[in-house]
Amino acid sequence: LVESAPWLEKHKKYFALGLLYHYNSQNEAALQLWMNIVDGGLEDTTRSDLYEYIIDFLSFCSDHELVWKYADWALQKNEEVGVKIFTRRPLVESQTIGMNPDDIINYLHKYRKAVVVYLEHLVFERNIQKEKCHTHLAVLYLDKVLGLHSQSRNGSEELTSARNNLKNLFRHSQLYRVHLLLGRIKDTDLYVERAILHGKLEEHDKALEILVHRLKDFQAAEDYCLWNSDGKDPLCRQKLFHMLLALYLDPAVTSDALVMAGVDLLNNHAVEFDAVRVLRLIPDNWSIQLLSPFLGQAMRKSFHSKCMAEVALGLARSENLIYRYTKVKSRGNAVALSGKKVCQVCRGMFTEPVFLRSPDGALLHTHCATKSSSPSATVQTYANP
Repeated sequence: LVESAPWLEKHKKYFALGLLYHYNSQNEAALQLWMNIVDGGLEDTTRSDLYEYIIDFLSFCSDHELVWKYADWALQKNEEVGVKIFTRRPLVESQTIGMNPDDIINYLHKYRKAVVVYLEHLVFERNIQKEKCHTHLAVLYLDKVLGLHSQSRNGSEELTSARNNLKNLFRHSQLYRVHLLLGRIKDTDLYVERAILHGKLEEHDKALEILVHRLKDFQAAEDYCLWNSDGKDPLCRQKLFHMLLALYLDPAVTSDALVMAGVDLLNNHAVEFDAVRVLRLIPDNWSIQLLSPFLGQAMRKSFHSKCMAEVALGLARSENLIYRYTKVKSRGNAVALSGKKVCQVCRGMFTEPVFLRSPDGALLHTHCATKSSSPSATVQTYANP
């Protein structure tokens, strides 16, 4: 170091000099030198990506005091790049005092973009199941949407992207505080977001009311029924589609658009409906031709259900016959239990009327059968009269 440092400095090889400091365990001296190059105090074109190199260096640095000392410099240069100091850190450090997620989030509060990137890393990449992380990210997403919305930039790509991020989190996370967020948007025109939150509270009638009557977005209403019932019991999906159909056919707010939406819903999603309930609900003046796709699919579904029920019944009957045959067979061979016979496991006398016989003819107590090496699947039970 003593011999090389002056030569490297003389020839303005400052990046190499920093490496020399690093390999001699002088990491802080190396960082200060590299930062000076990035800030323009020194000139060295060895690495055009020196800023990113410093970020990588800090992200794998085990000296936490050094990381915290120079993190501000990195974040002030570029928040979205600088935050990689924390997102790239080894997972094992997440439990380390002074470098756990809570400490990092508290530190990043003054860096609006960086804290969002870090929370996204926790929620979507590390899949951290903490309510406060999910709620915090949702609140920051919502703040951005409301801020852009207040600037009358409804058609901007930035607002559209921000709303998509918010809706995606609302749909897929189960951990955020729904009532808190719903309270913040209940008086806004963020109707789709409100519908999603009502859905999280199982208030599907309110959600569908917003989509159908407020937005008149019938496709969004259908999509709501699909994603809200995804992975749930089939009856849940059927319930949602029937609720939507009831809204379309509500005589108090009828219109041609709603009627056609109802027809399309039935014809496009026939398998999701109970045909009997539908036929009781639809108006008498609807023609068969209008609903021919629905009726055709409903009949096929009914026929399929009937066939499957018959198959299940046949299998049940076969199973019952096998059971009855086994029972009759077991009773066909009488077994006399005398006072001289003993259990082949414990060699004790039989004092209870119920006993077991193995395929090889050995008699056993019922409580000894589980200890026996005999194939228990074929052991027969007898009651001594």
